[in-house]
Amino acid sequence: MQTSLRCTFSRSAVLAPLWATMLLTPVAAQEEGGVGSRIRIVLLPPASDLVVGTLVESRADSLRVETASGEVLAVSRTTISRLQVSRGRHSKAGLGALIGLATGLGGGLFAGTTAHRETQFINITTGGVVLITALGGAVGAGLGALIGTAFKADRWEALPLVSLEAVGPAKSRLGPLTIGLAIAF
Repeated sequence: MQTSLRCTFSRSAVLAPLWATMLLTPVAAQEEGGVGSRIRIVLLPPASDLVVGTLVESRADSLRVETASGEVLAVSRTTISRLQVSRGRHSKAGLGALIGLATGLGGGLFAGTTAHRETQFINITTGGVVLITALGGAVGAGLGALIGTAFKADRWEALPLVSLEAVGPAKSRLGPLTIGLAIAF
């Protein structure tokens, strides 16, 4: 009985921070594409412009987006071709590692075969060429991943055109209580 009691306490100790985080996270942050979200809008032709920014206001007929320059644009919903919401940023470490691996393998293979042909200075066997190629690939992948971490990109998720809040938060006179309506199809 004492063992199961300790196990329950340890589970509670692990789950308590998780529950606290979930309870303290603002509801607006959990909404799908709500006000304050980073969005990307592709407009219909002939404009076909790309608008990227923070959703400031969502109305039934338009979206108001603040761009990186601080300009607030009103975009009519009838001109929107595609709508996406950012789900966070990620690094390009994986892509960098692949590019570095390919470059390193190529450089290692070149160095190994060149050294294999030049028998005047070093006598390298076929196994040595393979080892030099593998080392070149490993070093290239490591350097590529390191360089790739410096480059960040948004992770975009497509949204149906009607999924953003059609009606934003209502102004209420009830103190900190805010009443809102969200319409999603």
